[in-house]
Amino acid sequence: MGPVEYRKRQPGPVRTRDRWLAGLVLLGAAGVFGVLAVRHPVGLIPACPTAAHLGFYCPGCGSLRASHHLLNARPAEGWRHNPLLIVVGLPLGVWFAASLCAMAAFGKRLHAPIRGSVWAWAALAVILVYTAARNLPGEAFERLRPPEPAQSDPP
Repeated sequence: MGPVEYRKRQPGPVRTRDRWLAGLVLLGAAGVFGVLAVRHPVGLIPACPTAAHLGFYCPGCGSLRASHHLLNARPAEGWRHNPLLIVVGLPLGVWFAASLCAMAAFGKRLHAPIRGSVWAWAALAVILVYTAARNLPGEAFERLRPPEPAQSDPP
């Protein structure tokens, strides 16, 4: 049996319903980010249920506070709350927003910058290692943990 040939899947036409849905998602995201830019998330949302009930930090702990600081042009503070959001989430979020904009405005689909199961497994491995590292005791791993909400004073 020879090697399997894969055909590149060409993106099909975007339906009008999908264009409206992309526009609504963009509008909703703009609203959420608008609220996050103006209001500090401490007190706005409850604490992370993983940290509160299970006693360890999940990969997303501190990401809303990090987003708030990024939206207010304080990347060092954002890094302090969730470095993974800056390194991985920010580029993927920008690509996702650009993809939705292209779909809503021009009816075009953007190809994913990375595809394949190898990348999915690599992303899962990075997230698992990051989660384990931010929950390890010791001074070296302290920088990966988000500060307590009382320590991050609202602007």
